Amino acid sequence: MDRGNFVTFILILVIMTALVHLNMSSSGLNSIKGRPAVAPPFVIGEDYNISIDENGIIVYLSREVADRYNGIYLAVYAYDEDGKYITKLKRVVNGKIFISNSESADFEVTFDDNLVKDIETPRSKEKFYKIVEDAMANDRNYGLGRCLLGRQCEKICPMRAITLIRDDSIDGRGRIIPRINLRNGKIFGDNLCIEDGLCSSVCPTSLIHLAR
Repeated sequence: MDRGNFVTFILILVIMTALVHLNMSSSGLNSIKGRPAVAPPFVIGEDYNISIDENGIIVYLSREVADRYNGIYLAVYAYDEDGKYITKLKRVVNGKIFISNSESADFEVTFDDNLVKDIETPRSKEKFYKIVEDAMANDRNYGLGRCLLGRQCEKICPMRAITLIRDDSIDGRGRIIPRINLRNGKIFGDNLCIEDGLCSSVCPTSLIHLAR
């Protein structure tokens, strides 16, 4: 990149960042500069346990998780036989999450490799507890996650340095997380993150937080 183009690029970057900050200020959002990091997964058996019967699902949370997320929505999820991520978003109340046997899923997610491709309302009318029950019986991933699929972190990033992916690690259990510093979601390149803290400011569950 020659000097003229480089200066133009920097000016565009400064303007974009200023506009995003202005939009956040008008919306009552505050950002703190810092390097964003992705929170580790909830660990089944330590952070939570899932009980399921004909009445529905109860997710029992550890004291630490319950205190941290009381009144906040989290994502209970399971994978169906077609490899789709099916989720129900529910609020933590009195240290647990209850999903009745009459409730349907909120979203289904399809993937391109491990990248989130589409987020849609489920076509199936099957009750959510049955989907979780089937995942348990057939050794498919299920669990508790923080991503509510609003994609605000992707939308607010002036550098397009964030994309949602499936966490294929053993502990990740197929949860959905943001991957930071990808170029347009697919091409690995230079570190695109400018560490302005915007993404962490719009994440309601602190899945993205600023590393200290």
